[in-house]
Amino acid sequence: PMPTAITFAPSGDIVAGCDDGSIKMFDGRAVAKGVTRANVEAKTAHMAGTETTCVRVSEDGRTLLSRGRDDTLKVWDVRKLS
Repeated sequence: PMPTAITFAPSGDIVAGCDDGSIKMFDGRAVAKGVTRANVEAKTAHMAGTETTCVRVSEDGRTLLSRGRDDTLKVWDVRKLS
């Protein structure tokens, strides 16, 4: 899947919404060292075959908002994202 939306969490983690409707979170420190594997992935965050168009993390890093081409806006608890 290709990223279609990217944001940074206050922790430095990178959150990517992808063209297959998934959301992936990457450890920002690991990415800086060349690791490109997501440490958390919600494969069915939005309807399969629809892209995730926007992702934002709250200032406290606990809540993630995502919007998909499936015409949904979802609120996620980052600690339970999978």
